[in-house]
Order: sequence, then C-alpha cells, then structure tokens
Amino acid sequence: SANKAQIKDLGVTNAKLAGSITQDKLAGGITNAQLAGSITEDKLAGSIPQSKLSLDLIDDATMTTGVSATSLASSESIKAYVDASSTDGFTPTSYTGGESVTFPNGLIMKFGQQTINASGGNITFGTAFPNACISVQGTAKRADSNNNMGVTSFSTTHIDCNPNTTDAYTWLAIGH
Repeated sequence: SANKAQIKDLGVTNAKLAGSITQDKLAGGITNAQLAGSITEDKLAGSIPQSKLSLDLIDDATMTTGVSATSLASSESIKAYVDASSTDGFTPTSYTGGESVTFPNGLIMKFGQQTINASGGNITFGTAFPNACISVQGTAKRADSNNNMGVTSFSTTHIDCNPNTTDAYTWLAIGH
C-alpha cells in the first residue's frame, strides 16, 4: 500500500538492525501517536529484564534490609536512620546537668558557680579543655551586684580570679 513497507515475518532481525538505528536517527522521528497501541506489554515480555523496569525501595529505619548501590530509600527511612545514628553529641533537650557541653563543631562550653573570697582564688574545671580555653566570664550571683570576678588568668585547667568582694559567682568558659 502507499507509503508503507511490507516486511515478511523474520525478515528483519536484531543482527540486521545492529548499528543501523541510532539515537540521532530516531530523535524527533517517532511520535507518541505513532507508537500508541504498537508497543504492548505482551510484545515486550522477555525483551526487557525486570531489573531494568523497576527499582528496589527500602522502607526500613535501620537501612540494613536489601541495601545496595541501586536501591532507593523512602524519605521516612532516611530520616529515621539519620535521627537514630546521629553522632553530633549535642541533644539540648536531654541535657541533665554537669559542667560542660561539646558542640558538633568541637567548641566546648564549661560553666558553673563557686564562692570566691575577696583575697582571690581559682576555679578548677572538672575536666580540662583538650586544646585551649579561649574566653572566660564571671558575674556575682546576686541580682543587686555589679561585682565581677576580676579574672587575672586562665588556662585549659582553671581560672585564676581576684574579685573585689567575697561572693558566689557564676562563671562561663569557652574553648576547644
């Protein structure tokens, strides 16, 4: 018939087509309308492996079941995995006291309170800063006082101070 080629059964084989049909030759040449009804599931059966038609989806909070380089994970599984395996060491809602908090970036904040005599004294940290103490601050605990601790020096292990009056002081030290 006009504008149509007739090919007898087994006349065109994969071997005869190999290298003849390229992506550039097909680009823009076949429309969805031309393909409609031509490619059906029963015609594809056995031609395309199941592994090419679908991907494995992991829905497991531990991310241990069926994990491979080609499988996908649900967003719920990824969130659960990250939440459960977080190693940043900082959970402010569960902080129950103590002298220091280490932040994810390695910054350490130590704090507390201590009564210091007007003649001077020092505050020794429960645990030393591993590398350096970079800043300290102290304030009298009383609301009506503007006394400060008079910090004279500090190190990774302690704060030396010389307050102008004996008082209970709150202190804060930052380091890494």
